[in-house]
Amino acid sequence: MAKISDTGTDFLPRIYVAGREIAKGVAKRKYGGEKAAYERAQEILAELQAQYPRPASPLPRMPFYRRPQRTSKYGWSGISRSTKTGYDGNWRGEYFGVVHTNEFGQRTQTAFYLHHYRTDEEALRAAVVFRVEWELDQLIQYEERLRAWFAQVGAEPWKELMDIIEAMRAERLATLASGGRPRPLETRRDPAAGQSLARETIRPVTTRLDAPQAKDIGLLPDEDFILSL
Repeated sequence: MAKISDTGTDFLPRIYVAGREIAKGVAKRKYGGEKAAYERAQEILAELQAQYPRPASPLPRMPFYRRPQRTSKYGWSGISRSTKTGYDGNWRGEYFGVVHTNEFGQRTQTAFYLHHYRTDEEALRAAVVFRVEWELDQLIQYEERLRAWFAQVGAEPWKELMDIIEAMRAERLATLASGGRPRPLETRRDPAAGQSLARETIRPVTTRLDAPQAKDIGLLPDEDFILSL
C-alpha cells in the first residue's frame, strides 16, 4: 500500500515493504508552501514505488506464522496434544496432532501416538520434525508464488522479503539438525515451600483389552530414530 499522509506541517509519502513502513517527511515550510511540498511528496512516492515495484493485487499470504505463537504450548505452531478413542471403545490413546495441508491443499492432521515412542518428548520431537519438513516445503512453494506475483510487473521479489524467507528457512533447518527439539514440555518454575523441583514424568495413557505382551523391536538410538522418520 502506498499513500501520502498530511501531518499538518509535513506531507509523509510512505509504502509498506515486508511488514515495515518506509517513509520520508516533506516539510511544507521547506518547499515554500503546501502545493510545492505536495508535488515533492508525489515525486518521492513515485521513487519509492519504482524502488519497490509490486502488482496491484494483494501480496501472497504466508502459509504459516513466521514464528511460533506465544500460545504454542509445545514449542512450535500447528502442534497440539489430544486423546482418541477407538470406534468400538476397546482402546484409548494420547497423541500429538500436527496440522498441515495434504497434496490437494486440504487442511488435515497427522497423529503421533505416544505409545509408539519410548517417551513423550520423543513423540513430540517426531511431530515437530514432521511439521518443520512440511513448512520447509511450503516455503519453496511460497517463494515460487512470490516470483510469479512479482513477474507481473517484471520485477524480482524485494530483498527484504527474501531475507525474511531465508531466515525462516535457516531456523527450521537448525531445528531439524537438533533432532526436532522445541521448548521443554514444561516450564521450570520456583517450587512452593516444601515442594521439590523434580519434574513429574508424563506417561501415555493407553488402554487395550486383552493387549498382547509387548516385544522388543530393537529401536535405533534416539537421534537416528527421530531423523529417520
